Amino acid sequence: MGRYGVKDILSACSCISVPASTVSVTATAPTSTSTGYLPETTTTSTTTIVEVVTVVSSTETLSATTTTTSVAPYPTTCPAMNGIDYLGSNGSLWERICGEAYDLSDQVGSPIKTSSLDACIELCIQYNEAGNSPPCIGVTWAIPTSDNLCYLQAGGSLITGFSNFASAQLVSS
Repeated sequence: MGRYGVKDILSACSCISVPASTVSVTATAPTSTSTGYLPETTTTSTTTIVEVVTVVSSTETLSATTTTTSVAPYPTTCPAMNGIDYLGSNGSLWERICGEAYDLSDQVGSPIKTSSLDACIELCIQYNEAGNSPPCIGVTWAIPTSDNLCYLQAGGSLITGFSNFASAQLVSS
């Protein structure tokens, strides 16, 4: 008994001149996946697989298998990303926080427009990799309903109550 892909079965069937029957199989399978600590979420989804296979009358049984994988979307906007860590391009770990902003007392450089909090974090990483001092240990980003500015921070404290801001602080480098 052999296992063949759908293309193998269909191509084999096109050259054989014996009667064939068509079998349609529908399978619904619930799946649960964990994407690890980044982000720390589990998504449950249902995948429906429909397979139509033409099978020829033969003494050998042919089968086809289809596997479908679902991946949870990575949240990049508030409030979905609140508390979900971000893994930087250099391997550093950042805690993302919605509705809080650094007090800007230890801002480094000038604010820069970015497309997301994650892009703002990457600017902080680039600043540090360029050897600048003092090092950047946190960021505040004005979310899209505001001006999208990224503020790099060498210190300072986070202040709550800023619905148009999201921040991130370096957890480990």
